[in-house]
Amino acid sequence: MMQFNSVEFILNEVLLMICNENKVKAKDGTNIFIRCWQPEGIIKAVVCLVHGYGEHSNRYITVAEALTSENVALIAFDLRGHGLSSGKRGHTPTYEHLMMDITMILDEAKTLYKNIPIFLYGHSMGGNLVLNYVLRNNPCLTGVIVTSPWLGLASPPSKPLLFLVKIMSKIYPSFGIKNKMDITHLSHDIKNNSDYKNDPLVHNFITTRLFTSIQSSGIWAIANSSNFNKDLLLMQGSEDHITSLNATKDFASKIRSGITFKIWEGMYHEIHNELDKKYVLDYMVSWIKERL
Repeated sequence: MMQFNSVEFILNEVLLMICNENKVKAKDGTNIFIRCWQPEGIIKAVVCLVHGYGEHSNRYITVAEALTSENVALIAFDLRGHGLSSGKRGHTPTYEHLMMDITMILDEAKTLYKNIPIFLYGHSMGGNLVLNYVLRNNPCLTGVIVTSPWLGLASPPSKPLLFLVKIMSKIYPSFGIKNKMDITHLSHDIKNNSDYKNDPLVHNFITTRLFTSIQSSGIWAIANSSNFNKDLLLMQGSEDHITSLNATKDFASKIRSGITFKIWEGMYHEIHNELDKKYVLDYMVSWIKERL
């Protein structure tokens, strides 16, 4: 079991939540940095978060505030090659390593919060990982939350470039490519986008191995989405210029039951960081509470 270092978050002289931090070793020895935000009172549920490409778990403090205010804890980890976790920036040896890291976090959640409902939440690339993890492993979860999943890109690379990346992934899997994402497409909140740009823990590198793994697993998830058997809250902005809303719609259309699919009109990619994020977070919290 993890032994956390504790940091209290105090706003307006009122204790809102406690953030516990620690590093644990993955099965291959990679140091994985973990944050756990929890309320002071009785914990009714725990959400395990998988963040998006290039960012890190500490960008989800507003999500943590919304959850802990309703007595829901949030465990988040920096993906290998991201944030304060070790590993080459934007790289994974295999897609399976990422799947094993999610298993590790879920196991820790079960240890820390015995007999408490567990939800798995993924954003963007994290959404790809979460959907694939559930389809491949059928874990015991109360529910799954996915926002703006990278099942396809809004502006995919050309076929010649994609072919070259696939070749490089086989002969030089750790070769890094600079991402040219337009950060103004993250959200309509200028401060959020500026903070992202100036965040020293944010990077714009992705290796050929990670890119091709995410791309192929996105295609696989859509093809197999009819087998998804957990309660799912799937959300995305109608104006997402980063990940493909059509790919998300394709995934959602094949699920037989248990899905709540919400498209937020006019919002960009990071719906949890939009100017109207309160409505998104309230919707998420209400969905969680309905399942407790």
